[in-house]
Formats: sequence, structure tokens, C-alpha cells
Amino acid sequence: MSEKKLIIFLSILCFSLFFVYVFSFIFDKNSPEKITSALVNPKYAEKITSFSVESSDGKLEFFLIQDVWFGAKGDMIFPIFQGASKKLIEQLTQIREMYIITKKASLEELKLFALDEKQSVKICIKTGEDEIITSVYFGDYNFIGNKIYVRGKTPVIYEMQDVFSPWLSVEPRQWADMELLPKSLIGNISSKDIQRVAVSIGEKSKVAYPVSKEFENFTNTILSLRAGNILSKGNTGIEEKIGFIELDLGTGGKITLEIYKKSDDYSVYYVDFIVIEGIAEKNPAEVLNQSNYVLEISSWTFDRIIELFNNLV
Repeated sequence: MSEKKLIIFLSILCFSLFFVYVFSFIFDKNSPEKITSALVNPKYAEKITSFSVESSDGKLEFFLIQDVWFGAKGDMIFPIFQGASKKLIEQLTQIREMYIITKKASLEELKLFALDEKQSVKICIKTGEDEIITSVYFGDYNFIGNKIYVRGKTPVIYEMQDVFSPWLSVEPRQWADMELLPKSLIGNISSKDIQRVAVSIGEKSKVAYPVSKEFENFTNTILSLRAGNILSKGNTGIEEKIGFIELDLGTGGKITLEIYKKSDDYSVYYVDFIVIEGIAEKNPAEVLNQSNYVLEISSWTFDRIIELFNNLV
């Protein structure tokens, strides 16, 4: 057989094998069964008041107080970013297509898909007086990475399109509202809502009102600044308070940011968010101050605050 004929023969063989492979899936009676369902019964969508995310790396608890969602890890309690819980609940209760991989997985099969207790990420959904609705386990991804394997309390393994990756972390900063002035607590206020600013850093203090461009620059920047990390107040090595920023709102609310430095380290600073007075009847100060956390900011962010502070008139 000549080299040219051999190449033609091998090409035809490859194509034939490919089509046999494809048709084996089309006509295979044992191919995964497609169903349409939700991971959590949609009737519970408006009743969910708490949930948890747990993996081998730790556990985060989330709970609703009035209309504010908080996260907790140990003694650290923090507001989560706007819409995070709502989006997760929407995804969990959404009717979607999924495929049944196996209806009665053995322990070895659960391990193979990372759906056993040790490897999986478990989201536990609760309502009312800590009534557990269900638990959903998330495991490995398919080889392309666009689908994820899941199961409920029973050993039925499903494959579905992955939309859950953003909510499978137990790292607080992946969930927390990392803005120095968290919108999840105070809403979408703007510079125009701030009627007075009192700032004290070191031995210098200033009070400013909305009559200058510098006031607008200062308030707009403070409203947009974000932190790089979040920690429990008892786990920071805080040495001393070095300043504060006090904002008076036109609604009568008052917010204070207290600034601390880390012991023997002037490259790291911490900001503590405090609501002196409620900024809305729906979320009074006693609700907003449920938090117990501090945000870590870099020396660059602190220097930016100092620069704007020096320009205030």
C-alpha cells in the first residue's frame, strides 16, 4: 500500500470511529437522563431567612435582620454586598435543566465527583425558627469547566450548568461589602446627601460643608473607597486610634469611620464603620450596628485620604 493510500485509509478510519463515537451517545439508552427541576423548591424563595456555606476550609453563616443580610465567621459579623443573597436564592430556586448521572451513588462514586462530606461545598438553607429546608452539595466540574456536579440529601448525582461558583467560597472578603461606607447598610447615598464632614487625623481637625469643590471631591472619594481585606476586631493587632471621619446626612443620620494603625506597621491601617444614628426608619442604628468587623486598607488608600483631608476648606 502506497503512503498516499495509507493516509486516505487512516483518515477514513478516523472519521468512521468519530461518527461511531457520536452516534453511540445519541442512541445509547444509558445516556444521562435530562430533567427540569430546581435545587430548592421555588415556594420557599420568599421565606428563606438564613443559610450557610461550608467546606473543608471553614464555614460561613448568613442571616437576615429586617432587610439587611449579614455574614458571620466566628465572632466576626459583616454586611454582605448588595444583591448577593438575593442572587444566590434566585439561582437555587430557578427551574433549570440538569442531567442525572446516577440515581444511587455509592460512597466511592460520591468521592469520585467530590460530592462526599469531606470534599464538597455544602449550602444549607433555613427558614423561620432555624427550620432547615434542604442542603445542597456542590462537587467537581466537568473537564471543560462549564458544568458542575451537585446532589441533595439523597445520593442522586446531577450535572448542570455552573452558575454557582461565586457563592462557593467560605472566605469572608468574597461575600463582604468591602466599601468603607457599605451600600448594603446605608444605601446608595451620594455626595449631595452629605451636609457636613468632620475629620480628625493626628493633631489636625477640620469641619467642612458642601460649599466647595474640595468637599465634593472628599465625599465622592470616601464613598467610593474599598478595602483589601476584612478581619475580626479582635484579630488585628490594633494599637491606637489615629483619626476619624464623621458624616452628617440630610436625613438626620450620622456615620463615623474610625481609623486605626496596626502595631509597629504604618503600611496597614484599619477602618471601623459605626452608625451613630439610624439613617432610615427601616434600618435604625441598632440594626446597622450589628456588625463586628474592621476593614484593612493600604498605606496608599490612607495617603489618599490624607491628601483629600489636607485640601478640605
